[in-house]
Amino acid sequence: MGTIKVEVFADVKQHAENFLKLAKKGFMTVCSFTVLSPPS
Repeated sequence: MGTIKVEVFADVKQHAENFLKLAKKGFMTVCSFTVLSPPS
């Protein structure tokens, strides 16, 4: 039971890290677009 919990936790942690990376990437992209083409 304990080992399964650890594996699930590691998996969730990995997904969270991937999600954060994507979110950061998207945020940076949005920021650069906003800077390049400011809303009129």
